Amino acid sequence: MSQVSRHQLGLVLVLTTVVAFLVFLSWPPGATGAGPGGGTTRPSPSATTPVTQQGQAGIGPSLVPPTSAPATATTRPLATGRWPGPTTAGVRNGSTVAAWTGGTAGVDATSGRTYDHVSVPAPVSGAWTFTGSNLTFRDCRFSVGVVFTGNNIRLDHCDIAGGVTLRGNAKVTLVGNDIHGWDTGILVSGDPRKVTDVSVTDNWIHTPRAACDSHADGIRLLGVDRITISNNTVDLGPWIPCGPLGSAITVEPAQGSDTNLTITNNLLNGGAYTVRFVACSKTTFEANHFGPDAHTAMVDTPAYPACFTKWSGNLADATGKPVSPSS
Repeated sequence: MSQVSRHQLGLVLVLTTVVAFLVFLSWPPGATGAGPGGGTTRPSPSATTPVTQQGQAGIGPSLVPPTSAPATATTRPLATGRWPGPTTAGVRNGSTVAAWTGGTAGVDATSGRTYDHVSVPAPVSGAWTFTGSNLTFRDCRFSVGVVFTGNNIRLDHCDIAGGVTLRGNAKVTLVGNDIHGWDTGILVSGDPRKVTDVSVTDNWIHTPRAACDSHADGIRLLGVDRITISNNTVDLGPWIPCGPLGSAITVEPAQGSDTNLTITNNLLNGGAYTVRFVACSKTTFEANHFGPDAHTAMVDTPAYPACFTKWSGNLADATGKPVSPSS
């Protein structure tokens, strides 16, 4: 090979190297592959892919926002699938409600009867009062509140546009009811005698309709021995500025002492204090969850510790933090 050819070959190699280097510099950042349209593009370092993590208090997954955008608060519905709500309480789906044939006097003394799938109209005035014993109401609708004074009463998956009052009863079961539009959702009154052996389970007690000069409680105990309050949603909702809301549960001895209370696994929300224990004895308060709407504090327990045989596992639902008797 001649000297000129060697110089030409060297020049070609240099030029080829320079061109390859320039092509490399002009290649799109983050691109790989063989050419335009044929490669894959990696995300730029500033991009962040949202991920999910387990939501608080077992409510479910929640979205963690990208770091490039500020996080915003998410309001979860208060009534979750773990507690009663609109899909589980009240007249069951597919139930046909027949017309009521008991008149509108507002007082019924009948005993030993089952009312199945009936719609009870408003009486001439006030609430309905049933003075008989051995009564069952199943999948029924009441357009006003209802009062029971007899024994062996069962209210099962009814819709009640007003509260339920128990006066001097023995053996009462309230299960699966939708109780709304009340001044007091469930009133247990020791007048004229102490109420005994009551079960309140799986009810949705919500949406009070209280006047500004009232004191609306979800459940108010005023003289009862042996009551179980379990797996209910008692929701007073957000605070009302004129102050008509009391507590989701109030216990006080205004009409007799309250003893042997078992209050477990309820979702409780709202009120000046969400729960208030003025005086009681032999009370178990366990595994209840508290909503966010207490105005003053979640708990008012002047009766602590004498009232309680057990207080444990009570949590703020949104954070999972323990709720103590002084919370």
